[in-house]
Amino acid sequence: MFKMNTYLLFLFVSLIGLASSKTGWCPEPNNSAKVVWTEFFGTWYEYASYGDGTTRTFYKCMKYTFTPTTETSVDALRSYEFKLFSIAGSSSYTIQPESFSDFLMKGEGFATKNIVMWLIDTDYNNYAILWSCKDNLGMFYTQTSWILTRNQTESLNKEVQSKLETVLNDHKMSWSDYGSVTQSGC
Repeated sequence: MFKMNTYLLFLFVSLIGLASSKTGWCPEPNNSAKVVWTEFFGTWYEYASYGDGTTRTFYKCMKYTFTPTTETSVDALRSYEFKLFSIAGSSSYTIQPESFSDFLMKGEGFATKNIVMWLIDTDYNNYAILWSCKDNLGMFYTQTSWILTRNQTESLNKEVQSKLETVLNDHKMSWSDYGSVTQSGC
């Protein structure tokens, strides 16, 4: 029984990973937004994501807190709860800006990985769209994207949702690819 459950879990995780994978090299994001860190600081809640279905499946109440540390680096704390056990968890990152629109989130800890991210768009008050892509030896790549909001919510007003859909379409991304992140019961 344990062997069958392990096999099914592996199959489930593999299928989720394949959904956001494509052949070739990572595309270059076009028309990315410039990160103005002084306006980006503070708390953001993960509203929806693409390419990290296992995270949405097992975690809820995803929250990011960005704080300045020096003139050239920013600390990011990602906090969450496990859905099954209601146990709180977190991961810490040091952010090092690489250019005007992309930055490296350097993981601090055993199971925390480094992530190069691009800010696709933000109005700094309501939403931010982040995007990342990982090359796998040029054979295939995996894209991940997050929609963050300033308020902990599971629904957006029509104006913000319409703006997000327009921005995603302009970047050849689709609103329908995103899955919602549970923000209730936090």
